[in-house]
Amino acid sequence: MARKVGFKSIKINAVAVRNFSETEIMGLIEMGRSEGFEIRFIEFMPLDSDKVWERDKVLFGHEIIDLIKENYELVPIDNSLEIGPASEYNFADGKGKVGIITAVSNPFCDHCNRIRMTADGKLRTCLFSTNETDLKKLIRSGSTDENIIDALNQAVLIKEPGHKINLDDFERPTRAMHAIGG
Repeated sequence: MARKVGFKSIKINAVAVRNFSETEIMGLIEMGRSEGFEIRFIEFMPLDSDKVWERDKVLFGHEIIDLIKENYELVPIDNSLEIGPASEYNFADGKGKVGIITAVSNPFCDHCNRIRMTADGKLRTCLFSTNETDLKKLIRSGSTDENIIDALNQAVLIKEPGHKINLDDFERPTRAMHAIGG
């Protein structure tokens, strides 16, 4: 459908869960290569509303790459993490690209430039942030553009240095991924 309406670059994200996704990875790769889609695998992150996340359910990025390399030679794309959250690879035969998002095993927080707006008008500076800036309230209360810009700037200035998934003091967000806008 996306291609029919004119999108040229299409990325399909798939969350990789241990003991579930291993048998599906190559099927997604084959579909991506044949259809011209970039397939991006995302490590299972603690953003699930039913709270089933456990570290041992994470299929790590390097394991996904190893599975793909059983069938294809991959060529890393230099500096791909500097422009987005995925480590990207071209297939050596020139037919397609794959991305791996390693937020659990190899966090990229130090060069993340993303912020998100939730469906209810809250600005989040990290998927895992427990702090939000209520831009909807500012907009609906008639705040000036300058006040809204100031609120955006302040939120970005205090953006967390990292998400702490791998640390003891990690605080799990109360919102699930679908409610954050990730």
